[in-house]
Amino acid sequence: MMMMMTPTAVVADDEAELLDQLCRRLAELWHELRIVARAHNGIQAAAAIAEHEPTVAFLDIKMPGLSGLEVAQGIEIDTRVVFVTAYDQYALDTFENEAIDYLVKPVDVQRLTRTIERLKRAVGEAQPPPELARLLDALARSRTPSDGSGNSTLLRWIRASRGNTTYHVPVHDVLYFRSDDRYTVVHTGATTPDDCRFR
Repeated sequence: MMMMMTPTAVVADDEAELLDQLCRRLAELWHELRIVARAHNGIQAAAAIAEHEPTVAFLDIKMPGLSGLEVAQGIEIDTRVVFVTAYDQYALDTFENEAIDYLVKPVDVQRLTRTIERLKRAVGEAQPPPELARLLDALARSRTPSDGSGNSTLLRWIRASRGNTTYHVPVHDVLYFRSDDRYTVVHTGATTPDDCRFR
């Protein structure tokens, strides 16, 4: 069983009415999406993306402070970008900035629906690293009765390593997991090192 993250978005447009309209349409067409910030210029958009690390950013191309293209170039996290513009001559530039899509104002509902479908596919393709997927499977199996009595056998510890040393990390010490290249890092309380890695 795989846990799905709630998709989040930052929406940026310097025209308040168009910003409100896009947010309303996103809420109507993509019920799972949570809009975590609205921005009225490029500087606000860049700050909101850095703070919230959203799944997707809808960026107006022509904004005060920084353009949507400049904001996208500064993104250092795995945020999908959809550009929103009144001028379709920017289409080539948007794809050179690895945008998922671009929308021409005023945003058409059918066109936005296709963009959302494309985003959902892109988000769905992002799989956890294999070791994290194995851990999630183990956690799911640990809640399944294994002795026929109806009592669940709970996972009590996780084996992880730091350098050449292997630790048995108690599950109740785990604060959170973080993906790191080919490994999954487990952060714990004080009883075990806080940077153990799953192999």
